[in-house]
Amino acid sequence: MDLKLRGKRALVTGSSRGIGRAIALSLADFKVDVAINYLRNRARAEETAQEIEARGVRALVLKGNVAKPEHVERIFSTIADEWGGARYRGFERRFRGSETCSGAHHAPL
Repeated sequence: MDLKLRGKRALVTGSSRGIGRAIALSLADFKVDVAINYLRNRARAEETAQEIEARGVRALVLKGNVAKPEHVERIFSTIADEWGGARYRGFERRFRGSETCSGAHHAPL
């Protein structure tokens, strides 16, 4: 199945474990570069990054709490610096003036 995702970039929050990790690895199988967001366990995030890179795409490990707008800004700034740009696709709108992540967990970049 070709979903035309090759070469795209994605930020997957909570991708060091569970469903987020499974999504991150699946995206890597479709040749998507994946930014891995974690809050507490960097070692698990690094393990996920290694598995993603073993699939032949880039991984970026980013610590941050997506319920905090200043963390989201830092995450996207780092992605832009490391990968040469990031498109927010509604992510910023959902966070601005909000204390919760409003379901914006898996936003393509």
